[in-house]
Amino acid sequence: MLGIGVQTQNAVTDDNPFIGFERLKKAGFTNCDFSLNGYLKNTNLYQNELNQFFNQSTEELCEYFRPHKEAAKANGIGINQMHMPYPAYIPTAKDEVNEYLWEKMIPKSM
Repeated sequence: MLGIGVQTQNAVTDDNPFIGFERLKKAGFTNCDFSLNGYLKNTNLYQNELNQFFNQSTEELCEYFRPHKEAAKANGIGINQMHMPYPAYIPTAKDEVNEYLWEKMIPKSM
């Protein structure tokens, strides 16, 4: 069955994901593209700026996002895909930026 989906970026927040998923449901959405791009912004990457979000272990990231998963389920919103941060390679970036993208961000986003 097909549904109607939308990205969660700027709609679902970390401080209270239930409210965001509730709004999506009330707006008629049935599924979402869970957006990770806010956790490592491309505007920062192009400036060779990294944060440490994806340095967390897989277990820590799963725990971090548990409230999102539970809120989506409680509101009947399916998470049908994930939108990892982008880009995955920056030709002009320092090596440490691209290494972080390849070794931390990409595998942990998957």
